[in-house]
Formats: sequence, C-alpha cells, structure tokens
Amino acid sequence: FFFFFFFFKQKTAYEIMPSLVGSEMCIRDRYEFVRNCFDKSMKGMYGGMRVMKIKNKKSEELYKEQMSLYEKRYKAKPLVLDLFYGTKDVHPSKIYNSSAEWGMGIYFTSNASAVCNGLEYREKGKCYVLLAKVMVGEPQDFIPTKASATNPKNSLNAIKVKSADADIYIVPNGNMAIPKYLIEYIE
Repeated sequence: FFFFFFFFKQKTAYEIMPSLVGSEMCIRDRYEFVRNCFDKSMKGMYGGMRVMKIKNKKSEELYKEQMSLYEKRYKAKPLVLDLFYGTKDVHPSKIYNSSAEWGMGIYFTSNASAVCNGLEYREKGKCYVLLAKVMVGEPQDFIPTKASATNPKNSLNAIKVKSADADIYIVPNGNMAIPKYLIEYIE
C-alpha cells in the first residue's frame, strides 16, 4: 500500500481577489480598526458613529519631514502610535498647541474616553474627535506635579503623562502628528 498526501495552500481573500486589497476590503478593515480603537474605552457610551478618512498632502509632507529629521538626529526610527485628539474649543481637524494642566504642547491620548468626556468638539448634537498617527519618538515619562511638563525646545520626543484614565502624550509641534480619521458620534 502506498499513501500519497497532497498539501494545498489555502488561498486567502487577498490572494483570490487582489482587487479588494486596495478598495472595499481596506475600507472595511480601516473602519473596523478605528471602531475597535474607539470601542476600547467608549463601548456602550455612544449611539451612532461615522468615520471619515482625512487626506491632507501638506500634513503628510510635514509629517514625513519630521520622521526623516528624527531618524537623522537619533539614528533610529521613532515610536509611532494611533492616538485620540479632541478639543471643545476648535474642530479637531485643526490640531493646535495649547497650554493645559501639564504644560504647552499638543495633547493626545490612548483612550477615546479621556477626550470624549467633556473635551470633544460639539456641533448640532454631534460630537467629534480625531484619531491621528502620532510620532512620539522615545516618550519621556512625566509624573504630574505642580511643575508643568516642558519639552526641550528642539526635542522630537513626546512627554508621556500617566493619568487615571489613559496615557497622555504631549508633542511639541503639530508636524509630529498626522490626522487620519475624524470620528463623529452621538452620545
């Protein structure tokens, strides 16, 4: 008796239909990624949700310049995180420097709930927050005290503050973040 075994590699959807990789499949995957990031801390705390992809060539160019500058200066690739941003004063698509509890800089957080708890922008019954790709470099830990967190003038590393709700990253300039998704939701 002779037995022959045949092994077949199972094809994935990406191999069977490569045209889906750049269109429908990626769109669905991106939406699920954003929804999962948001749901980690907001599950059951909101009604409807809409995710809008943000594309801004100028922001992308400035972000790439900061990445390149970091790699040249520190001879390493920076740590990059997907973080939330929001402000009740200005639409979140306009990232800006602000002075807050821990000093001057742009504040991002790992949990949506830290932004969606009074810091989100509101308009016509809807709330808005931003999910951005943020170059945090090698974040410097900061323990909140009466002193404010200050980033050295030309530093490309974020300051990391541990709060009760989430990790907060303070980056010294807006070119270290690239807005990727605007999340609209109803409480």
